[in-house]
Amino acid sequence: MENLEMYLYGAILLATILLIEGLFYFFRDLRTVQGHAANRRTRLLAKGLTQDQTLRKLHRTRLTGTSEDILKKRSWTGLLARLDQLLDESGTMMSTTRFLVVAGSIALIIAAAATLGAKTPWIFSLILGLIVGFALPLLYIMRMKAKKLRLLAEQIPDAIDTIVRSVRAGHPIRTAFTLVAKEMSDPIGTEFGLMVDEMTYGLDLTEALENFQRRNDLQDIHYFSVTVNVQHGTGGNLAEVLSNLSTVIRDRFRTYKKIRVLSAEGRLAATVIAIVPFFTALIMTINKPSYYVEAAKNPAFPIVIGVALVLYFGSMLMIYKIVRIRV
Repeated sequence: MENLEMYLYGAILLATILLIEGLFYFFRDLRTVQGHAANRRTRLLAKGLTQDQTLRKLHRTRLTGTSEDILKKRSWTGLLARLDQLLDESGTMMSTTRFLVVAGSIALIIAAAATLGAKTPWIFSLILGLIVGFALPLLYIMRMKAKKLRLLAEQIPDAIDTIVRSVRAGHPIRTAFTLVAKEMSDPIGTEFGLMVDEMTYGLDLTEALENFQRRNDLQDIHYFSVTVNVQHGTGGNLAEVLSNLSTVIRDRFRTYKKIRVLSAEGRLAATVIAIVPFFTALIMTINKPSYYVEAAKNPAFPIVIGVALVLYFGSMLMIYKIVRIRV
């Protein structure tokens, strides 16, 4: 038992060091988002990085060769490939390896704390640590992705207007993209900068737009990519078409905001209804700790709990579908 505790204390020390290191690099990357330049890409270029180095740092792909091989197949497979893609879509510069180190360190610390502090069997502590340790960073990355898509939805009309003005001034579409990459803030500025860099190192406009869509699964971006691809291939008045698209997107976004306001009461009611059962159970446990222990002795208790959970999640699903209105 003493040897086990020594190993656990050693594991806590190692996990703490790895966690501090991972968080240090994570917040160091976050600091690159701050500064006087418009976005992350322009800040990295201002720090002296070449266009090739900036693309490698922001694109998060593993390149094995010259910079012209800009979209090599990901080195991860299966769930790790999906995690790598999620990190890419969230806009973070954290590598998949660093994410796994941070998550594993959190899991190890929680498992060791549960084993030493709560005297929980090590197998259950390990399962708890893995669930919590990987769930928390994953939820944070998913929240970053949602925030990025929300900002993109707000910025895309302004980006299209900038492109329209540039095209009407006689500039080619790539120069218009470069203007957006230099003048607009994150995330739209960095995303257009990535497209410009990809085209610099060998991709054509269609492939760059496809990668743009892959990184940002947003309906308005699909409309924009299709419009540019069609006009690029067949010719026509690109400025007029994009101007009309910008107007449509702005109207949709304005309608979406109105619907969010009108459905706010329903979303608040859903949150309250979701919390009330657990809040009630917590109050009952505090007032009478043996209340649920005695109730659990009843043979019908598992059936009642099962039915209650089914009804609970069913009602949450129905409320979610009612208050989630697509525009």
